[in-house]
Amino acid sequence: MLMDPECWMNHISLNLTTGLDPKGRKLRPAQGFEAADYFFPGYWVWNKVIENLAYLGYDNNNMLMMSYDWRLSPENMELRDKYFTRLKQMIEIMVNNKAKAKAVVLGHSM
Repeated sequence: MLMDPECWMNHISLNLTTGLDPKGRKLRPAQGFEAADYFFPGYWVWNKVIENLAYLGYDNNNMLMMSYDWRLSPENMELRDKYFTRLKQMIEIMVNNKAKAKAVVLGHSM
């Protein structure tokens, strides 16, 4: 697919009218720390940050990575995936599990 740019564009494109998935196609971002540590072998994205936070005592019990579909508008992220609803819920769960500890939210976009 990557060797055929037209095929790649067909699979990554959204419906021009709705801004959502075209009929018969469903593409979603990978989730979790593994989705953002390395882009491909040898090219790290968040791996060094994740490793250093782990050294300070953070792990998947007190740190969260929420991938998103960069192709979508914020409105469609919520409509299709309930992204902001899920993000809010996950932050609230983590804060409540840590006796109302403060939450730090770090955003990154391509």
